[in-house]
Amino acid sequence: MDLSESGFSMQTLFQERLANLWQTHEIITDYRVLTTHYKEYFKENNKSYIAKAYELTLCNTLTNKNRKQIIYTKQYQQGYSQNVFSKLLSENPQPAPLHLEDIGMIAWRFPSDPTLPHLAEAIEPDKVKKHLSPQASNDLSVSVEIVNYRPEIRCTAWYELHNSNTGQSLTLFGKIYADDRYKRIYERLQWLQQHLDQRTFLIAPLAGYSEAIKTFWQEKIDGQPLLEVINHTNYKALLDQAAQRLTTFNQCSVPCPAKETNQDQLKEVTKKIKKLKRVFPHLQERFIRLQQDLEEQLPQLTAVSPLVVHSDFHIRQMLLHKEQVVLFDFDECRLGDPIEDLAHFIADLYTYSFDTSLIENMSRSFLESYSNYSHYPIPVDRLGWHLQIQFINRTYRNYLQQKSDLNKQAEVCITLAEKARQEELEVSL
Repeated sequence: MDLSESGFSMQTLFQERLANLWQTHEIITDYRVLTTHYKEYFKENNKSYIAKAYELTLCNTLTNKNRKQIIYTKQYQQGYSQNVFSKLLSENPQPAPLHLEDIGMIAWRFPSDPTLPHLAEAIEPDKVKKHLSPQASNDLSVSVEIVNYRPEIRCTAWYELHNSNTGQSLTLFGKIYADDRYKRIYERLQWLQQHLDQRTFLIAPLAGYSEAIKTFWQEKIDGQPLLEVINHTNYKALLDQAAQRLTTFNQCSVPCPAKETNQDQLKEVTKKIKKLKRVFPHLQERFIRLQQDLEEQLPQLTAVSPLVVHSDFHIRQMLLHKEQVVLFDFDECRLGDPIEDLAHFIADLYTYSFDTSLIENMSRSFLESYSNYSHYPIPVDRLGWHLQIQFINRTYRNYLQQKSDLNKQAEVCITLAEKARQEELEVSL
């Protein structure tokens, strides 16, 4: 499989080979990659594939107007795409994707998705009205804007609603899932809204869910993404709020999945290191040393009681609403080691354009506030262990997403992991 691509070659391929997915008088004028995922199978290599979602800009040659179209593709090796295509047709024949057998590619036109057959009904305005408001669907006008699309997993969108009879308008944030997680997440959000003080732990108001399209909705909270407003003059006050919110969440008793242990995390990161050693042979020895260090440290780590863990806690999950920091996205929460959330937050700071001194200051300030609110000192050894895990995870994610600067990013992440092991990251209290 040739994973390299130039803008010209892919645009030409799409125009010449995928033209059946749009109107004959439309031409591609531009495109960008939205998501990339590379799945590798060691024992059955022909099953390996690269999946990508593209946003195409299509120009109507009759009206000279542009529109956007998302295309999802999966490309296989050694003729395996025929097996996948035949199975797709037998299990979910309509609408059928395109199959470019000579290059092993299967392509879907959004909102067609192999594991989200209900997606069209969840995002097409005329179809979704009956799910949003069954009693008033005739009076309802809806517009939908796609925010994020993760093929075969979920789709996130904004819904603008207007009722012509009452004159009322409403903006909703919706998440459509491939499985039944939507309902568990909705119930979790209900619990948080009912049991936590909404003056200090604000949850976007819930607006209902639909079993038929595996979707739940929340009302919009106005505000600015914290990432856009935080700087060297205000980080202490903002991160103090963030630490207080996280402490409240960690110590609550919201229903969530069974505990994932640090031993489980070590097992998963060991699998990732096995692949990373093959992808980056020049870093192999360093990965081996990191794995050995993680294994040796684990039995000796300072004990911490399991709590509710957010599991995806970072600065992009926060909004500043009327001087109040609001947390989002509780999809992945579970019982586990709360220090994982702290490490996730700090490791994520290194992915932005903050200068190193600001990252270090923000990290120290956040940890100090968290320690004050939780009433226990943060164990440096445990924090360093989780930081190593997080930096390795980021290396692996970059590999799956086939980032253009993959080797550079791998070098940066593994260096940060090594510094975390040696306690050279300036984050300890």
